Amino acid sequence: MRGLFGELSQAVSIQDVGSLPAGIHPVHQACLSGLVIEPGMAEVVPHAWDGPPGLLDRYREVAGNTPGLVAAINGTFFGTQGVLGQLVIDRKRPRSIRQMPASFSRCFFAILAGPSGTRWVLGETAVHGDPLCQAEFFTSSRFNRPLQAGECLEHLVGGGGWIVRDGRDVHMEAYGRQKFRFRKADQDSRHTVVAMDRKNRLYLLVAETGNNLERVSAVLRDPAAFESISDAIFFDGGSSSVLIANGKYLVAPLYLVDKARYSALFVRTPRAEGNVTP
Repeated sequence: MRGLFGELSQAVSIQDVGSLPAGIHPVHQACLSGLVIEPGMAEVVPHAWDGPPGLLDRYREVAGNTPGLVAAINGTFFGTQGVLGQLVIDRKRPRSIRQMPASFSRCFFAILAGPSGTRWVLGETAVHGDPLCQAEFFTSSRFNRPLQAGECLEHLVGGGGWIVRDGRDVHMEAYGRQKFRFRKADQDSRHTVVAMDRKNRLYLLVAETGNNLERVSAVLRDPAAFESISDAIFFDGGSSSVLIANGKYLVAPLYLVDKARYSALFVRTPRAEGNVTP
């Protein structure tokens, strides 16, 4: 049944979403579809909202007040009461969204701000709550790029697991050390994938249903598919994985109903006064 709906969702996906700003490109390789963003060409920031609607409706609500909004992808896992991970937006934890992080390490996407501007990184941490916005976060976390003097945490979406780290397949850490115990029926469900390559390009991708993490890892590390992926993590999966570009579904909902909730990553063109990802 999931495979059938997967085929239907691909059939209704809008592949031609129109022109995108310079430095943001659609990508489709094997089981992965999404966007690749060149360093310095866009701001990627988390967004949080309480419950319904789905991501496309929320995107459209926000677009009128957010100049340059280009794309969005669903964020971390969620339960019926909130997100199963960490959230930091504008150096603060959003109090309107209940966060239920685990006590063991989970992966994150973060924006760090420093004297040279802002940059995106991936990493892993067991820190949650207010210490995320304190020095403990930097001393107790792992990052896929060296830290720079004077940096602070601007934004963070956490709660996922590793797929690739430093070019190596580490997807089994999700099942072992990071305690993602997927049911057999869910092992090859959709997943949101966030990756970086050795040129610091950012990839926002959806892995289609029917592909487990081992398969996703193999595609990400295949030089014929992606040039030089160094690190990749996954977030939520199943029917909540959607990707929007120019206000349309680049990857449509799996069951034809947008079930993305609570958190997302928004992509917008840089503000004139902003510094982004040197």
